[in-house]
Parts: sequence; structure tokens; C-alpha cells
Amino acid sequence: MKLGPVQERLYAVFKDRPNEDIAIAHMYAATYAVSFAELIEVSIRDMQQRLAPVIARLNGNLPPNNRVEPGQLKRTYRLNTDV
Repeated sequence: MKLGPVQERLYAVFKDRPNEDIAIAHMYAATYAVSFAELIEVSIRDMQQRLAPVIARLNGNLPPNNRVEPGQLKRTYRLNTDV
């Protein structure tokens, strides 16, 4: 599995916590290396729009039985390993 640096940072958030909901703000902070204090200036919608292409590319590079998809809770995503 070959990932770019941005995809690698996003995948690092999920790989130790498969099938667990991860907040969009946490994903954004880890992916774009911003502090949680800087997150106040960005809306969740903007974070999600900026993360969408990274998630799509990451899904294309994951093994066939893994997929990042919306979580069960609002404003979350999860790495589903049961696809």
C-alpha cells in the first residue's frame, strides 16, 4: 500500500483504531498538522470538504476489505474493516 504524506497522516489516525468513530476535527488536525486552537477558525463543513478528496484517494489505496466511511455518530468517520 503506497500512500502520499497527507494520506499517510490521515491513515495513521485510523490504523490503531479500526471500526471506531473518529471526529472530523481530529482527522483534520492530524492530516493538516494544525493545533486544536486553530480549528476554531474552520467550520466542520469546511474541514469535511477539504478532507473528502484525501479520503477518496485513501480509499482507493486501501486493501479491498478496508474502507473509510461515515461513522455511526454525527461528524465522524471510521475505518471499516468488514467490507
